[in-house]
Amino acid sequence: MANAKHPNDDVIANPFTAVQTLIVDARRAERQLALIEGASWPPNGAIVELIEPNRDAQVVDVHLTLSRPDKSATILIYVQPGDEL
Repeated sequence: MANAKHPNDDVIANPFTAVQTLIVDARRAERQLALIEGASWPPNGAIVELIEPNRDAQVVDVHLTLSRPDKSATILIYVQPGDEL
């Protein structure tokens, strides 16, 4: 079956080659708190320890976005900080 064609061969031939994780404030999505090169997908309810500012935040939602032009994937982690930032 080595010559079998997969129905999504065009997708498999063009993989997403870059992955980053962006942690954002769930109350103000335009406020970016951290950028991680690579993938992280914590479950809702997980605690993220922020360094700047020094606070804990709880994960409330996670989304995956794909960008075809630059073949990148971004994981957006929405967090609810424990204290005001």
